[in-house]
Amino acid sequence: MPEAYGTLAEVYEFLVPEPLLDPAGSVAAFDMALGDLRPGARVLDCACGTGQLAVGLALRGFAASASDASAAMVERTTELRAAGPAPAPATSTYDPAVERYLVTARRA
Repeated sequence: MPEAYGTLAEVYEFLVPEPLLDPAGSVAAFDMALGDLRPGARVLDCACGTGQLAVGLALRGFAASASDASAAMVERTTELRAAGPAPAPATSTYDPAVERYLVTARRA
């Protein structure tokens, strides 16, 4: 992964449309796709960026996991989840098998 990608974590909000800048807005953009999923369903957010979608999914009751090639992006996801309403522990690991950083966030 080019190091430059990791630096985007600091300015990511400038690249994302405003309605997607919070977990509720981000997950609302996927309401049609989520209609058939039951609470507790496992959902993977690939290339999670700063985690708005993954955290929004967790807050809606899904077992959300997220991955990104950037450790800095996953760290932002972990911080967002910890700061959110009803914070739950989020675990962050590097998986060499997929060469991605992973975060798992579940609703408390």
